[in-house]
Amino acid sequence: MHRRGLPSLPFLFTLTSVLWSSAPVAALPWHETLGALDGGHPHAARSMGDGPEAAYFNPALLLDALPGERLAFVGLGQALDVTLLARPAGADVTARIYDARRKLPDGSTARLDHRPLPTSMLEPRGFASPEMLTGAATFGLVRHAWQGRLAFGVHALLPLGAFQRQQQSFADEREQYFGNRLRFELLDDRLGSTAMAAGVGWRPLTSLALGAGVSMANVSQATSTLYVPDASDQSHSIVNTGVEVQTSWVPHLGLTWDALRWLRLVGTVHFAYESTIEAETDLKFWDYDYPPGQDSIAQRFASTWGYEPLRAAAGAVVRPEGAQWSAGGQVLWAQWSAYRDRHDEVPVDAWSDTLAVAVAGDWHTPQRRLGLDLLWTPSPVPPQQGRTNYVDGDRAGVAASWEERVTFLGQRWGLGLGVGVQRVLPRSERKSAAAADPVFDEFPDSVDLATGQPIADAVGFQSNNPGYPGYDSQGWLFTFGTSIRTLPAETK
Repeated sequence: MHRRGLPSLPFLFTLTSVLWSSAPVAALPWHETLGALDGGHPHAARSMGDGPEAAYFNPALLLDALPGERLAFVGLGQALDVTLLARPAGADVTARIYDARRKLPDGSTARLDHRPLPTSMLEPRGFASPEMLTGAATFGLVRHAWQGRLAFGVHALLPLGAFQRQQQSFADEREQYFGNRLRFELLDDRLGSTAMAAGVGWRPLTSLALGAGVSMANVSQATSTLYVPDASDQSHSIVNTGVEVQTSWVPHLGLTWDALRWLRLVGTVHFAYESTIEAETDLKFWDYDYPPGQDSIAQRFASTWGYEPLRAAAGAVVRPEGAQWSAGGQVLWAQWSAYRDRHDEVPVDAWSDTLAVAVAGDWHTPQRRLGLDLLWTPSPVPPQQGRTNYVDGDRAGVAASWEERVTFLGQRWGLGLGVGVQRVLPRSERKSAAAADPVFDEFPDSVDLATGQPIADAVGFQSNNPGYPGYDSQGWLFTFGTSIRTLPAETK
């Protein structure tokens, strides 16, 4: 039996179509990055949320949220930039790579450990700039029961454009085979999918409220079986595909404790969240000698979308009795050291856990409410001096909200408007040979396959890593939201 030649990644387009058909629900990064844009305090919602958004941020606050429904439209503008440093002379991989072999100590030769493409054949190095403007609709409701000792809430975010957006990319030299571009690891497509959360709050004591909620995630399995009559002609194949999507629920907890008449303490825990895809392709070829016990060639891999680590927050709110103002803040710890990227890989250079800080204040009367939030979020990404190019930066933000309360058609309404801006602070990355996992020579000193003579093009250091020799990054996030909600007849 004659063994036919096999490509290394055959029929990628088929597998891609299967993956896209099983796109997961994964928009918690919207909440964690941008906050509750439809609420009065986007960045301090864990301590001062006053509407359906509490179902996600702190379900214990549902007991203080005004009962009713809320519909909102929120938007995001991403103005991000990455500037790549010019490549040094001699860093390009030439077409002589196809003739190259490693010379072994015994005088024989072997194939190269890595298979870079000639640099001239790659897409131009660049930055995968995200869509400038995206929007979403949110819907939420709050209901009270048992004489105000029990409350229920639901909060959903639905994108106005594409229902799901996920784009895989590699953060190292493997990206040369695809777009050959860098992207912001924790922004971009992570901020464009559906999210749903539900929560319940219970007040066992007058001064204590407890809350529990869930957020929806998906686990998907995609399979593709291909039969290829002629391995040398991959334009013709017979394909069967299958997709199974299972919904999972990720829990979160919250509490509020009125330690004094004017002081409230809050706490929340959100467990690690991810939506995953497990994919498998079975390739069957005509007249092919499979290994013993096999009747196909299996290719498997996993993807992770919208990963959010374990998060815990603690905060306090000052509410003087009889005053028309309140102020509060929170500290949010996130276990980014456990991060898994879009290819379900743990970064070689370990990320750091972070502490984000938000402070907020508001002024309110029965007719209107004004709010102001400040945010500081450090980046978990360490210096990118080695192979990886996880683009990220510290963020500082401010948000303001206004709600006017009116009576129309016998119903009390709240009309809200909010705006915000976050600065992704400038950051410079420079590659270093002293890094723990440095950029490596993809075209090491080699000899010609036919003549055995040294290849001059291989002398020196060559790499197609798109982040080599370094890059600078910075950006802005602009947010806005408008909302309408029903209010009880007596609204204070």
